[in-house]
Amino acid sequence: MDTLQNYLKKFSTIDDKFIDDFFSLYTIDTNDTDLIINFDNLVNWLKMRKDNLKKTLVNSYMKN
Repeated sequence: MDTLQNYLKKFSTIDDKFIDDFFSLYTIDTNDTDLIINFDNLVNWLKMRKDNLKKTLVNSYMKN
């Protein structure tokens, strides 16, 4: 059986690099409390500058 990752690469118009980056965020060993977001990938996907994205995130979320 083919994996979802390979299926998406074959039968979708989604960029292969995006699919690889996205699936690299999670593995079967990932815990609910693990930090899995890669900031560099996020900047690339959103086509933003790092400083602008950081400001947006800091201003959008409150610390508990």
